[in-house]
Amino acid sequence: MNRGVRWLSWIVRPVPAGIVVAMVSLACAAAVTIANDFPPPLEHDEYSYLLGADTFLHGQLTNPPHPLWRHFDTFHVLQQPTYASKYPPANALVIATGWKLFGRPIAGVWLGFMFMCVAICWMLQAWLGRGWGFAVALAFAPYAALSYWSYSFWGGAVAAGAGALTLGAIRRIIATRPAQSEGFVPEGLSRRRSGWDISDAPADSPDGTNSTRSVLAATIPALALGAGLVLLANSRPYEGAILALAVLAVLAHWLWHDHENSLRWKLRAVVAPIAAVGTAGLICMGTYNNAVTGNWHTLPYTVYQQARGGAPLFLWQPPATRAPAADPTVQAYMHWEDSTYQAAKSFGGRVDFIESFVTEFVEIAIPAALLLPFLLIPFGMKDRWNRFAVVTIAASVFGMGLCAYFLPHYAAPIVGLLLALYGGSLRWLATLTIAARPVGRWIAIVVVVAWFGMGSRQIVRSLASHASQSADSDLLLKWPRQRQLIADTLAAHNARNVIVVRYGAEHGSGNEWVYNAANIDASPVVWARDLGKAGNKPLLDYYHDRSVWLVEVNDDSGPYTVRPYPPVTP
Repeated sequence: MNRGVRWLSWIVRPVPAGIVVAMVSLACAAAVTIANDFPPPLEHDEYSYLLGADTFLHGQLTNPPHPLWRHFDTFHVLQQPTYASKYPPANALVIATGWKLFGRPIAGVWLGFMFMCVAICWMLQAWLGRGWGFAVALAFAPYAALSYWSYSFWGGAVAAGAGALTLGAIRRIIATRPAQSEGFVPEGLSRRRSGWDISDAPADSPDGTNSTRSVLAATIPALALGAGLVLLANSRPYEGAILALAVLAVLAHWLWHDHENSLRWKLRAVVAPIAAVGTAGLICMGTYNNAVTGNWHTLPYTVYQQARGGAPLFLWQPPATRAPAADPTVQAYMHWEDSTYQAAKSFGGRVDFIESFVTEFVEIAIPAALLLPFLLIPFGMKDRWNRFAVVTIAASVFGMGLCAYFLPHYAAPIVGLLLALYGGSLRWLATLTIAARPVGRWIAIVVVVAWFGMGSRQIVRSLASHASQSADSDLLLKWPRQRQLIADTLAAHNARNVIVVRYGAEHGSGNEWVYNAANIDASPVVWARDLGKAGNKPLLDYYHDRSVWLVEVNDDSGPYTVRPYPPVTP
């Protein structure tokens, strides 16, 4: 019994707990990807992130514009003034890291998912204590792996990890007690701090026995806070800004009202590390923006919006005045954007947003069958941090509600807060007794075990189902797999190919085939948009030494025929 207790007390320490969560989350993400047969990119955004990752993989911030860029023009990709992804670079950097280390871009997705789960564990151990923080993070990992965040290239794992890093850091900074040389108040005496002191201090908070440890105990979280803010700015800038403002407001309140720590100590241990990381982050962001857009303070996203003339991102903005696009596919996509914007402005559109937030975002983290503990949140409102979590989530939901679009990964920065509230409810439930029996504790344990079991069971069933399938013709007919099959087949038979894509009237604008690698001319297969017989002549002349093929895409269910491009007669 004593050996089991000692083992449990060791496993919930921050480093062992982080290692266990990392291993479980990595295994779950890989298993779900295998069960889905390594799905190729599907959404426009995924191809854009892959372009960014491929660019970083080759040691570049951006790529020169191609002279025939109109043939390669596509969604969410800048063609001028440089050839680059329009999205902030953090997610692409993580994908590129996995790609470099393990030879496949999907490994970067797994690394991002693992980072999210470990950061959430680190955060929750500061918010809930070591035991509950580890338990909730461990239960969350397999269930969250079932979502597209673990196997697609446009999930919210990096932003969620950044948010958790920020939230875990602020709790540890404020919980740091001064050392004796800084005016340490002995245990047992009343200590009135800034009002943000916590009744259940993190299990790894310092004991205040020497000045060096006290400084490090605040400096390390301060560095993490700065890193989290930089990652938020480079993954989900808008939604991350709402969380960042809330965290910085709490930090400013503590810096001003805390009287235990000297001003010198706070500047050295907290403010300076945050400022150093933040300054380095701003320099890197400015360098990246300047390389891509030619202006250090102009985001690639902004340049893309101006060039494409897309529908407004926020509901208060007036509809854009724009000429119809020459390309029918682009025109159809613009029509979808306009209709989505108009629908979002209606009352029904806002109701749909709330429904999507609850049914899509919340259920990425917690099964619907286990949501009842949220009803206990009002019992925890005496805790300032719980009130902070509720207000910050409400502010984030309100801020996202002002946007014309919503997808679950938009809310990724507040995943940690959602889990903190849920874990806090379970921890409160665990204190309930009936006739001196710890009934609440066993109910809370059952909930956590069921949470972990539901995710794990579904992963095992998916793997078993995948192993029993010899061939799935339905999967092969999906256009992303057909696109990948065509590219792989041509590359195997001929190292240099150009595929001209000609869309038919029934083609959906959401299924885009024309995406290319960072170095287009060095690619074994180049995908090009059909611009008509006369418009294609410069393309054929430029790639005169390549085999040119034509793929006609009309019905998106396939199959698709690949044939040599008809010779151009003089």
